[in-house]
Amino acid sequence: MDQAEKSDLNVSDFVLAFFVGGREVGLVQAISNHQGFMRGRLELDESFSMRQLFELAVKLAADADGATPSEFPVKWARWNQACGELTDLHISIGPDQAAVLDIEVNANWNIDWTFFDDDLM
Repeated sequence: MDQAEKSDLNVSDFVLAFFVGGREVGLVQAISNHQGFMRGRLELDESFSMRQLFELAVKLAADADGATPSEFPVKWARWNQACGELTDLHISIGPDQAAVLDIEVNANWNIDWTFFDDDLM
């Protein structure tokens, strides 16, 4: 796919399967694709055994969002560590289970991610 074709895609039309360790555990409604970063709204299955790790990252994101300037560095570091732990779960997204290089989740369950392979974006 060339750059012109990539820019014509309306990513908000995509609902992508969300995998952890090769097991489908939810869906991502794509929102945007900008300069190699994807954003989407994550919906995890209620029965997903590691859901609490994602819930913790969401809580820590909200804590950082509401932090005072003096509290922010510590709260941001905790959130960043939680996102790193999520990245370590071997997450993949989409019908081809494209491996995710990095993932962040924010306070409203939106996620930002990058793929290992730039051709997928």
